Amino acid sequence: MERLEEITHALEGGDLPLEKSIELYTEGLDISKFCDDKLGEAETRVKVITEKQGKLVEEDFEDEEQ
Repeated sequence: MERLEEITHALEGGDLPLEKSIELYTEGLDISKFCDDKLGEAETRVKVITEKQGKLVEEDFEDEEQ
């Protein structure tokens, strides 16, 4: 996240040559994809504990966007 913040700050500064901006933008996309993939992996492992009819039941995590 720190690196993404650095990249964002540098790109927002507007002082970079086009080639460097493209390089940083590409790096940011790669980092963002990595983070998204890690989050997806974690979500598949998360279990939600709910109470149904007075009993605790373990259910798979459901993505609210689906």
